[in-house]
Amino acid sequence: MAAGDIGIWRQSTGGTAFDSTTYTNFPFNTEVRADGDLAGRDDNTGVQLPVGRFLLIYNIAMNTLSGSNRSERNFRVYLNGSALSGIHGGSSLYIRRSGSADEDCASGAVIFDNDTADHKVEIRVAITDDQSSNSSGVFANSCGKSIVQLDSSWPFASYTGAATQAINTSHSFVEQTLQSTDEESGGISRSGNDISLNADKWYLCCWSQEYQSGSQRQAGIGRALLDGTEIPGSRVYGYARNSNSVNDPVGSAAFIFKTPSGSFSRPYINV
Repeated sequence: MAAGDIGIWRQSTGGTAFDSTTYTNFPFNTEVRADGDLAGRDDNTGVQLPVGRFLLIYNIAMNTLSGSNRSERNFRVYLNGSALSGIHGGSSLYIRRSGSADEDCASGAVIFDNDTADHKVEIRVAITDDQSSNSSGVFANSCGKSIVQLDSSWPFASYTGAATQAINTSHSFVEQTLQSTDEESGGISRSGNDISLNADKWYLCCWSQEYQSGSQRQAGIGRALLDGTEIPGSRVYGYARNSNSVNDPVGSAAFIFKTPSGSFSRPYINV
């Protein structure tokens, strides 16, 4: 397998319910394209990968099968049976079940390294509401995932935000606290919450942000800044209803941007 090889899969069967409170594998049962070592490597429980760096992109559409109240589904990316740290690649969806608001979709993206051959990458889903009588399922031919092998020599960095961070309610953006550096290479470095990048280069950024709220409806919006200016297409959004335990939304985004000379990229969050 070489940099630029692609794998694409979709879920061609509709109506399957995913109603477990335990994170459960979300299968993709139809191979659309699979280059090199990716061919035939998805057994409906994930894709066995060679050693390398990969970009995973997915979109999952679900609708109500039964019930009359709110549903929340959270999605996580697992590698070799363990969730990626720091909610990397996570996403969520919310089904209201009122006013014909009976469907939603979740999209996520993540760049990650696989250090051991045949480790399996998979997407898992779990109920994060308290309405066990509700049931939600998938649309046929509307759910897909794609994997691209990246060049491992390219500059790469991964960071995890603080486990908890209080956000003000004045509707102004505040700086997100970066808690740890998972990986850095190729001239990328972090100082506090500032990420220093190489000048005059194109970058792909994948970002997932979880929001939680206490006792009332809240919407969280996040954005990324480059030298103090918002990067177009970088915003993420999460809505916490705070009814029926619908209070764990995850916003996610993937975007490409170019740095001028001496740039910093600074993630911000907002409610």
